[in-house]
Amino acid sequence: MADDTSSTKQAMLPESCPEILAILCFASDGNTFQGRPIQQNGRQFGLMGKKTDPPKTPYHQCCFEEEPAFYAITVIDYAKNTEHILKHVMKTNGDNCTLTCQGLEFHTDELYVGNKAESMIRMYFSDKLQNRDCYVCTGGMEIQGELRRKLLEEEDESDSDF
Repeated sequence: MADDTSSTKQAMLPESCPEILAILCFASDGNTFQGRPIQQNGRQFGLMGKKTDPPKTPYHQCCFEEEPAFYAITVIDYAKNTEHILKHVMKTNGDNCTLTCQGLEFHTDELYVGNKAESMIRMYFSDKLQNRDCYVCTGGMEIQGELRRKLLEEEDESDSDF
């Protein structure tokens, strides 16, 4: 289980933002990424993505300008100390990416490279990601279906006094 190493880093959200603002840090080769989804109430999750093979079922590759990439993503719920695996999350639109699967959707609103990316990495991620030529995408994230129920709608029983 990953640690929430950024507990001392304060999440600064704009007044008008989506239910979940996600900050994603991609390795320059695009094979892996880390993410920090933040709810409006300040609750944070972790994401770890690793490039994987496409699904065996068809995904209409003719509909895309470039071949989509696929990731296996681990969603880390720090509050409940649980992890959820999403297989075959499709990434389209290159660096200015969109991530989609049953249960999760992300669209890039801002793409940061160079010094601006380094500033975002210092604010939201481990120091281990600094000076590695990463790029950062920020945008709205929607969590749906079963994953939403597990992450956002279930009461955390660990807070009970009984």
